[in-house]
Amino acid sequence: MNFQRITTNPEICGGKPCIRGLRFPVSRLLGLFEKRGKNNGHSTHQR
Repeated sequence: MNFQRITTNPEICGGKPCIRGLRFPVSRLLGLFEKRGKNNGHSTHQR
């Protein structure tokens, strides 16, 4: 899969996938979504 807005570069954020041009790791964005879901009484993980 090729994403246009997600980039990796060993010199930026230690090579972690980031939102293009923002130096914002995708993992952090997903963590924020997960936290928001838990605060609203929803879970992003199936149990």
